[in-house]
Amino acid sequence: MNISQLSSNLRLAYTRECWRQLVDEARQTKQDYADFLANLLEGEWQLRLNNGQQRRLKEAKFPFKKYLKSYRFKALKNLHSFLQRY
Repeated sequence: MNISQLSSNLRLAYTRECWRQLVDEARQTKQDYADFLANLLEGEWQLRLNNGQQRRLKEAKFPFKKYLKSYRFKALKNLHSFLQRY
């Protein structure tokens, strides 16, 4: 079995897609094995973190996306006094 097959069987999506690129980068920058492995595992972790967040948002079935940065706080009257209570 090769790396692509093993990472597919182990459900390591980032590893399956990016291992060749990471190996090439490691060779060019002369990374040691520990740094290479850390980069590979960090990429896998980031992908799983992102996929989990996307899955939870999808499962929540919100009617549309809302962000705090787009919220018009100035439209609220007495916001300052409300926030001071808490």
